[in-house]
Amino acid sequence: MRYLKYTLLFLAGIVLFASCDKNDPIVFKAGDQSVAFLSSSLQVAEGGNELSIPVSLAGLPGGGAVSIKYDVSIEGISKPAIEGTDFEVISSKTIEFSEGYGEAEIRIRTMNNDIYEGNKMFYLVFTDIANTKPSAENMCMVTVSDDEHPLNIIIGTYDGLGISYFNGETVYTVSTKPDPDDVSKIVFTGFVPGGSNLDIYGVVDLDSKEIKIPVGQDIVKDDTNPAAINGWYGEEGDPAIPADGFITATFDDNGTITIHDWFGSKITEGVNDGLWFNIMQAGSVLTKAAAGEANINTTSEEFTIGEYKK
Repeated sequence: MRYLKYTLLFLAGIVLFASCDKNDPIVFKAGDQSVAFLSSSLQVAEGGNELSIPVSLAGLPGGGAVSIKYDVSIEGISKPAIEGTDFEVISSKTIEFSEGYGEAEIRIRTMNNDIYEGNKMFYLVFTDIANTKPSAENMCMVTVSDDEHPLNIIIGTYDGLGISYFNGETVYTVSTKPDPDDVSKIVFTGFVPGGSNLDIYGVVDLDSKEIKIPVGQDIVKDDTNPAAINGWYGEEGDPAIPADGFITATFDDNGTITIHDWFGSKITEGVNDGLWFNIMQAGSVLTKAAAGEANINTTSEEFTIGEYKK
């Protein structure tokens, strides 16, 4: 009996040892240190603005000091931002992690000019990561945005207010940005509340302060119910805007945009072909929002597919 008892205890010990070994935690070793940019792309406006680019070193406390070096690269960039002309690096190009882990910042400052040249870009890349492991985020692309764009007055985030044919008074958010290839075009995001997941563009005439938005542009990408921007002329919403026509908007000296035609997202294929996600009546007004104060959503009502009956 005693022999059997000791044998069982011995076997139990083997099982316990095996169980503990199987559940040992993964150990982070000093050699597993890795450095990374916390953002793969960032943007800053020209004109003396500063930007901080965060860098992280994953490691163990007490792992020893680590020095990481980085530099600027414009390789493969068609419109490069030039160090010393478009921006300057105002922090050391050697990052010291005295404790072998933690976060640090690379700081740059943009320069100003009075000529519109469009947005420019450059990379920050690690050039010497000491004994650490490389990570996927080993470079950061920085865009220096040009603040002399001729359409600056109508570039930004807008509070929209208008009357929906289906839902009545509607509050929503629209944003605008310049077309990167054509300075006469403005690009709208969220142009039709409840009926936009693609950007559309308008052609701007600065002299007349007029924007013409071609109808027929795809505005909803959806496997079942794709839609295009369409509409009707004038306050009365009659006649329909032809395939080669435009929705017309104007803007004032404050950048406030007024849309003078009815417009909406018309489904172009499938069983709902010819129906609408939403229709906004003429007179919708887009007012530039103060920084951080733009409307987040449309009204609480859900937008559904509907039929327009004149």
